[in-house]
Amino acid sequence: VVLAAQPQRAGILSCTMRANGAGSKLLMLPAGGSCRPASAETVAGNQHTIKMHGGEVFRFDTSALSDIARSAISRAGLTLDDIAMFIPYQANRRIIDLVARRLELPQEKIYVNIDRYGNTSSASIPIALCEAVEARLVNPGDKVLLAAFGAGLTWAASVIAWSRPNGVARERITRVNGKNRS
Repeated sequence: VVLAAQPQRAGILSCTMRANGAGSKLLMLPAGGSCRPASAETVAGNQHTIKMHGGEVFRFDTSALSDIARSAISRAGLTLDDIAMFIPYQANRRIIDLVARRLELPQEKIYVNIDRYGNTSSASIPIALCEAVEARLVNPGDKVLLAAFGAGLTWAASVIAWSRPNGVARERITRVNGKNRS
């Protein structure tokens, strides 16, 4: 996501992040990076793939995401009624549906594309946001709720006020994409 200065109140209205290291064994990547670099042993032991305790992660995520979404909305000085679109991390349709029910958001306010791509990990929210904008489901002035969870356990939510790219950002988008998509 590219951010650019805007003359009107737009952009990130709130951002709330949390972590609970006590849950680190519930969703993790045992090897990789500087802590346990790749070796014949870690590769043979299949330690470069995600390990997850699915039921526990599901229960945690549905509760944590709905709580942090409410917190981000409140910190932005808004209510759920102010939210035009909810774009959640696209990990699991059941999680998305349960969080939406807990937030009492109607289906038309929730953008879902996991049925087309599967779990695209950290790219899921940017992909979904781009698609929602291109489909004109997110328009200038709209308040958009973004929420995600991850390994460790970590979870976060942001509320953004969407606006059109300004002239400089639009020019950069045009050069990158070969056409103007705004």
